Amino acid sequence: MNRRTLLATVGATVGIAGCTENLQSETFGDDSTDQDDYEQCDEEILLFEHLPDDVKTEVETAFEEGEYRTDGELLYEQVASSNVEALRRNDLYWEAHVDERLLPFTKTTLSFTQTTIRYDSTIDLEIRNASEEEWTESILVRNVDEEILVHEEDVTIDPYPIADEEKEDVRADDKRIATFPVSKQWGRYKILLAYEDDPDTPSKDTWLDTHVGKYERRYLRVVVSDGDAEFDNYFGGKSPEEDQSSPEIPCWWNEDGEI
Repeated sequence: MNRRTLLATVGATVGIAGCTENLQSETFGDDSTDQDDYEQCDEEILLFEHLPDDVKTEVETAFEEGEYRTDGELLYEQVASSNVEALRRNDLYWEAHVDERLLPFTKTTLSFTQTTIRYDSTIDLEIRNASEEEWTESILVRNVDEEILVHEEDVTIDPYPIADEEKEDVRADDKRIATFPVSKQWGRYKILLAYEDDPDTPSKDTWLDTHVGKYERRYLRVVVSDGDAEFDNYFGGKSPEEDQSSPEIPCWWNEDGEI
């Protein structure tokens, strides 16, 4: 996904090399460093917070100024292999663009555009009622852009007790777990399971907030009990044996540039 756009041919630079050598050194200097090579990440997603500090500097400059330019080696290309599809930063996904200009002197430019990463199937919100009584409330789900994806009022869910030795034979069904399709898109979701009047101005402690995607949970599963709600990491799905955690581990570099 790292596209390199060559705006001139190498042959063209040979003819003017003698003319531009002094201009390059006087005008732009040399941004190259003695930094050892970084081991490349082969995962599909890079996490901004896990990048080496000098690579973060390149990326931050690209976001703040629209692009990062260097006449030395671009460190971002050292860490991102051709398998990398996007960089995740501030819960959004960004595609990197690398542009190498050879005339009148070599400059490499790094920039980013926002992109969308999707699952093949829809992400569902599943809500289990672990109380002893019927649960009836309203449901609101927003994405990171504050778009309303789910808004249901007066949803009723039958009791579905927490699994224990005496109740392990309890099985989920449509009455005990309410399911709502949300989106196919990876990203951060905010869930509000009860509100009195205006859903646009809830108190902060009524929200559940999580990121769905690579390295995090893959489902939106919630358990409600005695007026409280939390993410259901144990017995929340219609297939309890299904593991909702992500097996992948993000790339993370040590001081020697190794993953």
